[in-house]
Amino acid sequence: MNSILVAVTDPTLHPEAVHIAAATGRKVIDTTDPRDITRHLAKVDAVLVDEGPAAHVGSSRRRDRIYVVAPDPGPVPWQAVAAAHAERAFVLPAQATDLLAELGRSDGMVVSSRRGPAREHREHGAVLAVTSCCGGAGTSTLAAACALQASSNGFEAMLIDGDADSGGIDLLCGLEQHAGLRWPDLTFGHGSVDGEDVRRAVPSTTSGLAVLSSSRSTLAGEAERDAALLAVALRDLAAVPGLCVLDLPPYMVSSARDIADMSSACDRIVMIVPAEIRPVSAAARRIARWREVGSVPAMDIVLRHRGWSGLSAEEVEEILGQPVTAELPHLGRIAKHSELSGLSLPLPAPLRRVAVSLLEEMGWA
Repeated sequence: MNSILVAVTDPTLHPEAVHIAAATGRKVIDTTDPRDITRHLAKVDAVLVDEGPAAHVGSSRRRDRIYVVAPDPGPVPWQAVAAAHAERAFVLPAQATDLLAELGRSDGMVVSSRRGPAREHREHGAVLAVTSCCGGAGTSTLAAACALQASSNGFEAMLIDGDADSGGIDLLCGLEQHAGLRWPDLTFGHGSVDGEDVRRAVPSTTSGLAVLSSSRSTLAGEAERDAALLAVALRDLAAVPGLCVLDLPPYMVSSARDIADMSSACDRIVMIVPAEIRPVSAAARRIARWREVGSVPAMDIVLRHRGWSGLSAEEVEEILGQPVTAELPHLGRIAKHSELSGLSLPLPAPLRRVAVSLLEEMGWA
C-alpha cells in the first residue's frame, strides 16, 4: 500500500488531483487506463477519480476510501459518486484542503481483535447516518439492522439515537431494562469524550452492539439535541475504530447549517424513500437541498414498499436523479416482533439483504 491511485481524465482537474495526492507524501499512481486501474485498485490506500472512470472503478469489489473529484465550481456529478461507490465528493481547487484532510484521516489501518475473523479498517471509525424523507418510513429499524449486522460481522459498532423525543431506541433493541449510560448522562462538546469509554458504558446487545439511546423519563430534563451537537458527538465517537450508525430524524437536517454540520461528521448517508408520490417528491426536495450545500457525503437511496407502491424504482430514480441502492419490501410481522422482543439477530432475510448491501457500499460487510 502506501500509495494513492489518481484516475482523473479532466485536463484541468488532473493536475489539482495529482498535487493533492503528492502532498500526502505517498506514492502517486497516475493512470486512466482501465487495465492499470483494475490492477492497482486493491493495492492502494485511496482512489481519486472523476466522472469518466467512475463506473469502471465502481465495478470492482473495492468499497472504501474512494473519492470523486469535480472541477470548481461544480456541480458534483452525483451519478458518478454512486457509480464509483465513493465515500465523498470534492470540488477542486475550492475543497483541496478538505480532501487533503480526508486523505490524512484515512492513513491508518488497524486490525480488529474482536470475535470472528480479523477485519482491517481505518484507524478512525466511520459514520453511517440513516434518515428518511418522511415519518413512518422505518428509519430506526433500518439503522438498527445495519448496526446489528455490522456487529455480527465482527466489527465494533454503535447505534446512536439522534432524536431526543424518540422514546428511546433501546426499546427497539430490547435493552430498555439494561443498565448503562443514556444521552442525558453524557456531555459532548465540553472537552473530548473517549469513544471507547462510551461504548463500554452504554447498554449493549448479546452480539456486542453498543446502543446510545435517548431517555424516556419525563423528569430527566434532557437537553435539546441539534445537528451541531450530534456532529460533535459523532466526531468524538468515531475517533476510535468501529462503525457508528446514526438514526437521524429528517427534521434534524432541514437548514443549510444543519446539513453542513452533518456532512462534516458523516461518511455516508442513507435516505429511505417510500415508493409513493408525496414521499418521493419530498425526497427530491431534500436531496436538492443537500446538493446545494456542496461537500455532501455519498448518499444511498433505499426504496421502501409500505404495502402499496405507486412508483417503480426506475420512476423514482428518474425523479430523484439518483440510483436506488436497494429496495426494502413490506415486512408485515417486524413491527409486532420488535414491539414484543426487540429487533435482534438473525435479521429477517429481506432486511438483512438491504443492511448487507449498504454495509458493502462502505466496505464494512
